[in-house]
Amino acid sequence: MNMQSVIKFFALAAFLSLSLNLSARDSAARSGQAGKGIEQSWSYSGETAPEKWSTLSSAFSTCGAGQAQSPVDIQGTRESEHLPLSFFYRTSILSIRRSNHGISLDMEPGGFMKMGSERFQLRSIDLHIPGEHTYLGRAADMEIQLNHVDSNGNPVILAIPVNAGRRNNLMVKRIAHNLPQNNGGRRYNRQIGINTIFLLPTNRSHILYNGSLTTPPCKEPARWIVFKNPIEIPDLQLRKFTDAIGYNARPVQPLNGRMIWTSIH
Repeated sequence: MNMQSVIKFFALAAFLSLSLNLSARDSAARSGQAGKGIEQSWSYSGETAPEKWSTLSSAFSTCGAGQAQSPVDIQGTRESEHLPLSFFYRTSILSIRRSNHGISLDMEPGGFMKMGSERFQLRSIDLHIPGEHTYLGRAADMEIQLNHVDSNGNPVILAIPVNAGRRNNLMVKRIAHNLPQNNGGRRYNRQIGINTIFLLPTNRSHILYNGSLTTPPCKEPARWIVFKNPIEIPDLQLRKFTDAIGYNARPVQPLNGRMIWTSIH
């Protein structure tokens, strides 16, 4: 696939994302279901597990009816010349939230990623155990998802696989040492900084595909960039995250004919 085709592919994704985003906002406004109660009505097990999400609220119908859902199993990729990725992240004050859904970090405005000339603003970071995306059926031990938005406010998510190993990552270590003790807790410390650039793997080969949010309301489309190569953290650190998060990975979803493009370089 040539560069012109890739550009057209993502231009179409951006157009569809804007259209569906406006539709979703109108629907939420009409139904009055964009509140906090909706957020608390789903989980990863039992009667509110992922396979039940679409039945919990009309606002979650896309979780069952959507044809471009995430995460996916990465296989049968096609090579393409991707637009270059560049990163302009800033150090942000540590702000960690812990909920029944996992661990999230709120990032201060100003940091962004670029694909070619298009800019995506970094908003937050989520941690998932195990990794939500799988590679030929195998999941990473954890997945860090950097949540960005494009110029229209539509999601662009950069996924970083994480495995237990011999290496240490300073930013992951900093997060692990400052986890809130209880669900509903928050840790905020102006003396501690988080710079997302240090979460990225050295080898930044990646895949691209169009998908969705992996949590309700499972909005489509969302643009996904998934790194092929994991970062490593010590097993003890991974166990600390597992104790705090538990299991919060949505099962992989059907591709339904979607293409997964892998970078040549």
